[in-house]
Amino acid sequence: MLVSSPCFEALGALHNLEHLDLSDNNVDDEGVKAFAEAISKGVLDNLQHLILGHNDIGDQGMMALAQSLSMGALHNLEHLDFQKNHIGNVGMKALAAVSYTHLRAHETDSY
Repeated sequence: MLVSSPCFEALGALHNLEHLDLSDNNVDDEGVKAFAEAISKGVLDNLQHLILGHNDIGDQGMMALAQSLSMGALHNLEHLDFQKNHIGNVGMKALAAVSYTHLRAHETDSY
């Protein structure tokens, strides 16, 4: 994991950030769990576009992200891209269970 918990904790200083592209950054399940924990604390409340494509995210990471989203994190999110990861049925079901009426697009593609 190149992107670590302290890195995501520092995102709190970017409260006006609307677009975050973490594609091709070797983000794995532990990285997404750290990100999910940070956004659960209200970090990046104005984020509208989150790009996590081309990483090493699997079911555990997606389940952590889905849990944070279900608790109201990233309530302004409109676009979520997580294509070219390793997310299976379990992770996708966790995301599908999140009621996000304002999320307009999501992109996924499995290897």
